[in-house]
Amino acid sequence: MYHATIDAALPLDEVSLHHTIQLPPAQARRFADRAGSHGVESWRLRQLIRAIDKLIPPMGYGKFNGQDNPNNGHPHHWYTIGKEYSRVLYVSIAKAYLDSKPPFNRPVFDYGRLTSQLDLLAREFRADEHNTTENDDAGYTFRFWWD
Repeated sequence: MYHATIDAALPLDEVSLHHTIQLPPAQARRFADRAGSHGVESWRLRQLIRAIDKLIPPMGYGKFNGQDNPNNGHPHHWYTIGKEYSRVLYVSIAKAYLDSKPPFNRPVFDYGRLTSQLDLLAREFRADEHNTTENDDAGYTFRFWWD
């Protein structure tokens, strides 16, 4: 399958020491498959992305006038991948998609628990640095970096 964004990003990834690109989960996994290691093996990066994807529920808006919302089941998080002198991966969430306000009344998403789970994954996948870089009313971002 052809992905112009990934095809454009890969040559930059080989020559640049400081760059990032935002990708939805499926494209982030494809990028990881084709990118050089730069601190973390590409297969490990793909496995990490898959593990993170399992922690974040997909969009779920229910039905409106008896019809499923076309966004139901799609991810609402994204990845920023690149290099900060070696491989870096950010996972970002727009919190509005996980709120529990009417009419959705979903359970409150536990960002503290997510942070703990991401910390465990960071250790499992041998990230040299890992931390939450944003956690406010609008968004959440967690950073993994390998040397």
